[in-house]
Amino acid sequence: MRDPIRSGASLDRGAEGRWLTPADVTGPLVVLIHGFTANGDYLHDMATYCEGHGLISAIFQYDSYVGIDDAAEKLVQRLGAVAASVTKTGFSLVGHSMGGLVARTAAVELTPNLRTALKSVVTLGTPNQGTLSHRLVGHMLDWAENVAGPNPFARAVACRSSQQLTRTDSGRFIDELSRRERGRGEFPMLSVSGGLAYLECGKAGGVRSRLQNLLIQAALGEDNDGLVTERSADLRNAFPSSEAVEHLSDYSEHSKTNHTYLVRNQEVATRVIGWMRAHGLETQAFSQLS
Repeated sequence: MRDPIRSGASLDRGAEGRWLTPADVTGPLVVLIHGFTANGDYLHDMATYCEGHGLISAIFQYDSYVGIDDAAEKLVQRLGAVAASVTKTGFSLVGHSMGGLVARTAAVELTPNLRTALKSVVTLGTPNQGTLSHRLVGHMLDWAENVAGPNPFARAVACRSSQQLTRTDSGRFIDELSRRERGRGEFPMLSVSGGLAYLECGKAGGVRSRLQNLLIQAALGEDNDGLVTERSADLRNAFPSSEAVEHLSDYSEHSKTNHTYLVRNQEVATRVIGWMRAHGLETQAFSQLS
């Protein structure tokens, strides 16, 4: 496993871990983007599942602590390296947690040829309106260590991503992102939320985990997936008048699915793949697999 903090951002071929090349993109591409963690290994199940449905999957590995905009810039650069293939097949961006904000940012920063090839953007448990406090960002880091292991660089006081997520950065990045997106309507967007207000932090069921969840719920005070509120996860609240934005929360296991398991739930993955196909992520070769 490469550490993107040391080796730099990379666009990897599905769960294989090797760098994506133009020769790999033989069909519609789905780019999976991890959240506030050091790596995207926890996205392997979804990547493999996408491949089984005739899609080419890639996982974007990046340093998630230096800024949402920095990550988006790197993603656009890595997509540029396979642009000749991607512009023929089309692609979608799927981001989990903070990765959804990276996807949204990259979508508005794409070069014209890549923007034409972008079919849709999906956000899973994404704090589309930011988090409430630095304390909650601390819990996000605890969650990250639980799914991806500790990272010595994650808890720097000047963590730029932390400032952006809490909307305490001078440029109010998240607010500006929503302003830039409004009225564009170039591609459909889907947000997905979980409904289980419990987060795995440390040993499941342990005293520390139970105490941490009590603190999280006291801070959130409304429906959430254990970390991100339903109000923030629902992209329609950022685009109240847009018909191109949809939200998914009516799947049968919503009440049993928390922030961690949004990307590990087969029903969610199936619904997302179906939605992407219905919104243009399909080529003749892909149709023949149906």
